[in-house]
Amino acid sequence: AVVYPRTIIEDDVRIGACSVIGCDAFENNLTDDGLKSFAQSGGVILRKSSRIFSNACLTRATYGGFTEIGEQSQIDNLVHIAHDCIVGRNVKVVACAEVSGRVSIGDNSTIGMNATILNGLTIGSNCDVSLGAVVTRDLDNGKRVTGNFPIPHKEFLSNLRRSKEIKKIF
Repeated sequence: AVVYPRTIIEDDVRIGACSVIGCDAFENNLTDDGLKSFAQSGGVILRKSSRIFSNACLTRATYGGFTEIGEQSQIDNLVHIAHDCIVGRNVKVVACAEVSGRVSIGDNSTIGMNATILNGLTIGSNCDVSLGAVVTRDLDNGKRVTGNFPIPHKEFLSNLRRSKEIKKIF
């Protein structure tokens, strides 16, 4: 694993092989001399008993402050948590998920494998984002969404059942 400066690691944190903690975000500015990388000034905080599995990438905050992973949260293999994100307590972000910059995820939520969260969104507490969902709007506490673009999970299942019934007719 690579842990960059300005990373704070609290007690009982585990970091898996090949993970990168505290790298710069992809921030380039077009100048008269071409593209120039924008220096990141923030850091990353890994709260007590959090776990970062192998090959995860956690980007440091852009303008000071911290990208934060809450207590007892788990960031699975091949997950990218972008700059300035706040991941609450006891959150699970499952394999290959993308959490774009400035996202806030409330306590006890789950982000499913291959889900994508658009930047600047708030995912409430106790939310469940199903596998492969593409979230483009804030989610209130307790919401469960599925699909691209996501709809309430029960509605998704109802539509799926209806489409199977239609196929039987043909």
